[in-house]
Amino acid sequence: MLGILIWMMGCATNTDRDSYPIMYASAYCRALKKCSRGQFESLYELMEDCESDVGEAMSEFMSISAGEGCQYDNLAAQDCLQQMSEASCEEHWEDKLELQKVCYEDTWVCEG
Repeated sequence: MLGILIWMMGCATNTDRDSYPIMYASAYCRALKKCSRGQFESLYELMEDCESDVGEAMSEFMSISAGEGCQYDNLAAQDCLQQMSEASCEEHWEDKLELQKVCYEDTWVCEG
């Protein structure tokens, strides 16, 4: 199952709004477990717990953004997932703020 999800993230041409929180949570939690196992284990017992928490947080952010009139950017979402899956652990730490910008701010286009 995980292999299929990774393949989908790398080859996807459409990251629809409904699947983005799930795909983002999976990519984020895999990176957290790989690159900061101690932090991951202090926060979560299972990968599913991490994915649930992170997915819910992303869904909440998306609801707030949509409520403010922002538009979802499919290409930016794809860019986020690609960067998350391809980044080394060093890049996850050094470029954390840039990754967050791509995955949150750039994924929603707000006027004004």
